[in-house]
Amino acid sequence: MGEGNTFLTNEQIGDELILRSPNSDDCIVKYTVPEHFSSELLYEEVDAICQ
Repeated sequence: MGEGNTFLTNEQIGDELILRSPNSDDCIVKYTVPEHFSSELLYEEVDAICQ
């Protein structure tokens, strides 16, 4: 997943996402769900912040 990238299934979009790492505290990943999804794209990209 490299630079902190991840993929969500359609069912997971909008759910709370918690990042757990063995060497740091858990954090909740905050992201904005797109209003519309393009049927021409394989996936959407959004920025997220771990709080």
